[in-house]
Amino acid sequence: MLTSRARLLETSLAITARSTHFLLYQQDQLMAVLRVTPSPFEWASLAHQHLSPTQALSRHVEFSRLITLSQGHLPVSVNCLLASATEWAIKRGYEGVTALCRSPQRRLFQRFGLTSITTDSLHIEQRARGDYWLLSAQWPQILAAVQQPAHTALNSPESHDDRACQF
Repeated sequence: MLTSRARLLETSLAITARSTHFLLYQQDQLMAVLRVTPSPFEWASLAHQHLSPTQALSRHVEFSRLITLSQGHLPVSVNCLLASATEWAIKRGYEGVTALCRSPQRRLFQRFGLTSITTDSLHIEQRARGDYWLLSAQWPQILAAVQQPAHTALNSPESHDDRACQF
């Protein structure tokens, strides 16, 4: 699924060895996956011609490879997955989240308080799937976003058998 250049980058940055993956199951079916990685970030190598990570982001984790079963992103399920990953990062002393994503994921991450670091989208040479956005937020910004009435309406209780697991 990854290009040879992407595999080489992951190897050189030891992404797999440094990452924690969160899996979300619903009734024993895998519904979503999220990779969480501390600095150095994959996006810093991909977007180095546009910007470089600041000291402020060095205590963040990168949320990446958010993959869901459906295009609708199963809002409650994905919220659960992101909450589990956020809790994990807070317990380990990280200060926030950064993410390099395409437009559909950008809208999702913005609901959680992440904002664009750049004014325009970034074109990543190594990826042929469109333009990307670089987002970031610290925990207070994320907490404020999830406490908004529009966000809590998306999280109304439903009868789900959702389990977020990490490995």
